[in-house]
Amino acid sequence: MARPTKPLPVFEAIFDGPGLLPETIPLGTLTQALSAIRRLAAGAVETDEGDDEDGDELDEPTSAIRLLDVVRGSAVYRFVCPKDDGAVGNLKWAGKALANPEELVEQDYILNPMEQLSATAKRLGCRIILKRAGSKNGVLATIEPESYNRLSDRIFITGDTSFTGRVQRVGGATSMRCALRVSFQPKLLFCLVESEEVSRQLGELLYREVAVQGEARWIKNTWKVVRFKIKSVVKLDRKPISEAFQELHKLGGYGWDDVDDPKRELAEACGA
Repeated sequence: MARPTKPLPVFEAIFDGPGLLPETIPLGTLTQALSAIRRLAAGAVETDEGDDEDGDELDEPTSAIRLLDVVRGSAVYRFVCPKDDGAVGNLKWAGKALANPEELVEQDYILNPMEQLSATAKRLGCRIILKRAGSKNGVLATIEPESYNRLSDRIFITGDTSFTGRVQRVGGATSMRCALRVSFQPKLLFCLVESEEVSRQLGELLYREVAVQGEARWIKNTWKVVRFKIKSVVKLDRKPISEAFQELHKLGGYGWDDVDDPKRELAEACGA
């Protein structure tokens, strides 16, 4: 029986750094980085669950992207996938978003994998080059240690806010977290929780409607919440929302008090 013909690689990831070889990269670091690369190449995956606070996509369909081989010289990892699945285009778009963060509107699925890859580049003292396989000038995106910081500085606004939601999950192996069902986005909003006491209160309110107060991170122009830390929570059952928010404000306060020029920040967020 003839051996199956080895497919040609479609794109590759080069971990470019002094003295960096495949065997010098810790397995855990490599696994997280390759997963982040696959997620960038796969594009937006429409699931109800979304991303958790560690950047792991939940209930994800099986991806057609596969690791083909590893080349020694730097640390080069080659991938194969159907040529019509958009992987190269998705990686190219990620590169454009790094150069022009203002283009990052609805396609914000790149944020978590980009954060992971920037952290990996910093940890390994390298840059991660994503390019078409077999092409000398086919660079699609280059992620450096400070890439995510430069991106976040230009697209995020941070401040305190309050909103309502339904508690879906509470807990976490490495940190206190909570998943809320909210009205302003279709996917679950995965949140950090500031203290054990607030986590306990959320646990007692599982599958209940609550009002929460905490620190949010929004994307400018869209006001989509991409990160939220719960600082306090109030049960909504038989309680007017206005009264619940008053209680939250007493507990938390307003983060905008710490913003030097709130008017300017709001104008920038609205594209003015």
